[in-house]
Order: sequence, then C-alpha cells, then structure tokens
Amino acid sequence: MTYNSLNDERESLQTTIRELKKQIAVLPPGKLMVYKNGQHVRWYVQYDQGKRVYLSKESEELAKQLAMKVYLTARLEDEQRNLKGIEMLMKIHGSKNGEKTSSEAQKVLSNPLIKPLLMNQIPELSQYTEYWLSRPYSSMAPFQEERRIRAVNGLMVRSKSEAGIVSVLLNRNIPFLYEYPLDLSGSVIYPDFTLLDIHDNSESFLEHLGMMDNPRYARDAAKKIAAYGLKGIIPSRNLILTFETDSQPLNFAYLDTLLQFHFGS
Repeated sequence: MTYNSLNDERESLQTTIRELKKQIAVLPPGKLMVYKNGQHVRWYVQYDQGKRVYLSKESEELAKQLAMKVYLTARLEDEQRNLKGIEMLMKIHGSKNGEKTSSEAQKVLSNPLIKPLLMNQIPELSQYTEYWLSRPYSSMAPFQEERRIRAVNGLMVRSKSEAGIVSVLLNRNIPFLYEYPLDLSGSVIYPDFTLLDIHDNSESFLEHLGMMDNPRYARDAAKKIAAYGLKGIIPSRNLILTFETDSQPLNFAYLDTLLQFHFGS
C-alpha cells in the first residue's frame, strides 16, 4: 500500500470512528448485562457507579438500545485498533513522497543483523508482522473454485506448484499473503503472493506464470508484467517471477535461490 492510499484509509477510519461515537452518545447510559437463569434470559443495566438494575420484559426497547450500544462500542474498538495499525504503517512508510525516515535509529532498525535482536524488545517491530499478516481481506480473484490444492499450512491454492511455493516461503520464514488485492492505477489485481521483508517492512510480489507454453497465456502474462512496471513494481527489484511449461516444471531450488537473493539467508 502507498502512503496516499494509507492516508485515505486513515481518513475513512477517522470518519467512521466519529460517526460511531455520535451514535453511541445518543443511546441510553449504562451497559447491558445478560444472564441465563435456567430457561429464562434476564437483562440488567450496569451503571458507572456500580448500580445494577433489572430490566423486565416491559423494558425490551431499552434492552434493544443497550444491545445496539454494545455492538457499536465493539465496532468502535475494532475501528480504533485498525486506525492504530494504519498509523503504524504510515510511520513505517514515511513521508507522502515515499521517503522513509532516515534517522540513525531507523538505520539501526533496518539493519538485518541487529533487527532480530530487537524484535521482542520494541513493540513497533514485533507487532508489525503480526498486524500485516492479520489484516482482514477477501480475495475476489476470479475462478475461486480452482483453489483445490491444499498447501502444507492448510491454505487452498490453485496448483501443486503454488503449494510448493508456499512450502518454500514457510521454510524461509517469509511472511506472505495469498491473492491479496493490489490497486494498479484503478484496476485491482490479485498477485499470487504478496511478501513482507521483515528487515525493512517493505513489500514485494511473487507471480508464478505456470502455462508459458500457451501463447494466449504468455501474452496476458507480458501485459501483467507491463502493468506492474507502470506502478513501479519491477522484476528483480520488487517483483519475483517464476515460470513453467508442461515440459519444464518449476525448479524449486531456483526459487529458493531467488528468495535468498531478495531476502537474505
């Protein structure tokens, strides 16, 4: 994600948070407490000063409003947590011009020899990978029914080659997301794998082009690579490409060498 897209997401979250706070503010005071007593469900409202009041069936409308308050409060907590994650990402990405912080401290944090020693001591570092991996998303890539192969981690992928790629990435401890949406100048695509470099928290992409002996497929693959290039995603820099045909299957040793070149040992 670019700095500008992160900023757009932050502004959207801030708007949502303001609206949720407004909705919560007009609801009745107190917190709904629900208990089951045998076959019966009992409602109570808990006030800040500790007083708890039973709500009879005649107070069902109040109970409904308080239930909505519970739901909106939970949503507010979710959105505030998402906002915190986005702001963490923006801090890592740096300025709106794409420049990362050049402080001496940032240089230390980017040092691949030192960073592993700091991972559990600096929350910003240890939490980022977890946050990056836990971002909710729904892949809208076409032909979801073709995801019939189960990789070693349980992920359903489209081919045995992709399952093998998953194994190599796991073996190298490279965090990845499968078919995570990427906006290429207004057109959303779904890279096979989005990869995270834990040394500097930069993202790169891995595309497996598995039918290069099919002329139409090869032409479409060339167009996709060109579209990546227009977005500044360049092969050998932040785009890893693997290829295969019916007679030349994917060489996993070669893939491992590529990943070592990009991510280190």
